[in-house]
Parts: sequence; structure tokens; C-alpha cells
Amino acid sequence: MGDRVEIHLAMGAFITECSNLENMLISMIIFTNASKSFEEVYLEMLDKTFGARIREFKKAAALYDFSAEQRVSLDEIFADLDSILPKRNFIVHGTTMEMGVGDGPIVAYRVGAPKGNIHYLNEVISSTGQAAHVFTAERIRQVTTECMNIAGRLGPILNFMVNKLVERP
Repeated sequence: MGDRVEIHLAMGAFITECSNLENMLISMIIFTNASKSFEEVYLEMLDKTFGARIREFKKAAALYDFSAEQRVSLDEIFADLDSILPKRNFIVHGTTMEMGVGDGPIVAYRVGAPKGNIHYLNEVISSTGQAAHVFTAERIRQVTTECMNIAGRLGPILNFMVNKLVERP
């Protein structure tokens, strides 16, 4: 029972940090879009998936006047966002399951279903819970840390954008 509570606490922290990251992406999309109001862009983003928001963020960033140093950071952030997307989707859209392997303890896992893979549950067992679409509480905390690291690197760039917006005549 304790392991199940631990995974749910880890998922709560993950959802909080992932939401913060998504809000930062949406804010940056808003600040790059001079032709639409904040409200228009925000409302458009509400119906989009995380993957679509990442694509919109990349398009918006490509059109914005960032410094060369900021572009290098953004390129790294883009790669990290692409890396985190499938993990995020497995965690968010997955199912919590508990199983023990051999004589080992029963462990709670968050199990995502990879598209087109009808054997994904067999992979959970055959990999002893180590498949790419399987997350223990610890693995969820690692992905949470990845979200926090991306947000931490986006923060100064977002702050730059806010200051630039405030400085406009």
C-alpha cells in the first residue's frame, strides 16, 4: 500500500512541474505573437496537447529575436522537450499497476501503452518493470526533475522576454 501512495505522490509532483513547464511554454508563445491578443493565444493553446504546444513553441521561438546564446540554450531545451514528451505521455495517460517479480516485493508502476504495441504488458513483466514505458515512483521523480531543469533554463529567457515587452514604447 505504501508504494502505491508513493507513486501517487510522485505523480502529483510531476503533474505540478509539468503544468508549470507548459505554462511557461504558453507564456513564451504569447510573448512572441504580436498579431494576436494574449487571450486569443491562450485560448488557442488550451485545446492543444503537450506535443502540439511544443511544436507551437518551436515555431514561435524561431521567429523571435533571441540572442545567439539564447538560441543555443533553446536548441538544447527543444531536444530536452522532445525527450520528455513520450515519458510525460506514458505517465499522464498510463495506468498504475502493482506487481512483484519472483520473490521480490510488490512494487507500484505507472505503465504507459506505446502506440501500436499490443504486447506492452508482456514487456512490463519480461523487463521486470524496466521497459521505457514503465515508471516507478523514483523514475517519475527523475522525469519531474527533468521538467524542473527545463523550466529553470527557460526562466531567464522568459524573464528576458517579459522585460523586453515591458520596455516597448
